[in-house]
Amino acid sequence: FVHYDSNVIVRGTIIHDSSRALEVFSHSALWVTEDADVLRDVDTYRPVTMLSFFWDAALSGRLPWAYHLTNLLVHLGCTLLVYALARRVLAPQQRAWAPLAAAFFGLHPQLAEAHVWINGRSDAFCTLFGIGALLVWDRGCEAQRPRQRLVAWFGAAVLFLLGLMSKEVLLGLLPAVALWPAREARRASLGSRALSVLPFVAAALICP
Repeated sequence: FVHYDSNVIVRGTIIHDSSRALEVFSHSALWVTEDADVLRDVDTYRPVTMLSFFWDAALSGRLPWAYHLTNLLVHLGCTLLVYALARRVLAPQQRAWAPLAAAFFGLHPQLAEAHVWINGRSDAFCTLFGIGALLVWDRGCEAQRPRQRLVAWFGAAVLFLLGLMSKEVLLGLLPAVALWPAREARRASLGSRALSVLPFVAAALICP
């Protein structure tokens, strides 16, 4: 255990009862125990993060190893997606820098809290789904067939919604999507670009 909230989560009563897993969608973050003092000031909505604790509890009970393993795997997934994103946005002659970008993200101590502290995983899940949504959406924008584009945009919307239900700060991705540089192959009018952002807007409106 490396943080107070980590201890609260693993020792909580609710996540060790799998029959209550779906209740996370009607409660605030840190809904892991019946102790009102712990939950009093926590009013954020992060059901995907909470749901992941039920999986960890099923694996290791009240021992912390499964919780830390999940955090590590999600952080590694984020690092791989940072590599993929760097490859996507860098010019071909600059893509040799992509591994350095991923290594910097994966090893920088400033980000340690997100994967060392058990409850910090909300940041890691948010990043994982957010970058995944951006990559899928960007591929969809380049699709030649409307059906392929719609499938990709639907996938991006689902990933973005999962990210929002991991941590609400993912809303900050919307300006980045709106300003995302269009490639030569898909230069589009302002109206077309606005239409392409609709999957993210729809997901944001759906999320409570």
